Amino acid sequence: MRRLVLRVIPFAWSYLVITALLRPPFGDRLWRSPNSKSTDAAVGSLLASHCAEVDGNDRCLAYRVSLLELVANPGLFDGRYVQVTGYVHLEFEGNALYLNRHDLDHHQYANGVWVEFETGIAPKHCQDQFVIIDGRFSSQDRGHMGMWSGAIREISRCQPW
Repeated sequence: MRRLVLRVIPFAWSYLVITALLRPPFGDRLWRSPNSKSTDAAVGSLLASHCAEVDGNDRCLAYRVSLLELVANPGLFDGRYVQVTGYVHLEFEGNALYLNRHDLDHHQYANGVWVEFETGIAPKHCQDQFVIIDGRFSSQDRGHMGMWSGAIREISRCQPW
């Protein structure tokens, strides 16, 4: 038993140190530039490069992003209208868009986002296939029991890809 404890302690200690460093207030210091203007400019440039549709005032209405970008940087696209492709699977308390079928089969919920369709959008033609979805992304809403990396709501398009 003592050997087991001695083997587990270094791993537990490493885990505690890493999680402490990645959580605020330390986590923000690791990832943010001290010059907030350059950080804001970089974020604006990144968002502009993903713009898929603009209005008459040159404001971006929709951003074309990969699902991987949504999962990796959920706060960047929070509240924005996005166009994203992925593998969709619809079931009771399990409507989600995944990177691929493998993530669905192996219950890798963090590699996907919850999806909720608008009334009148018939998702039957979108079951168990790769699709392109248009909707509003929320990083705060993580779907049923908070298992996903975010949610896409107000979906106005689900089209086989």
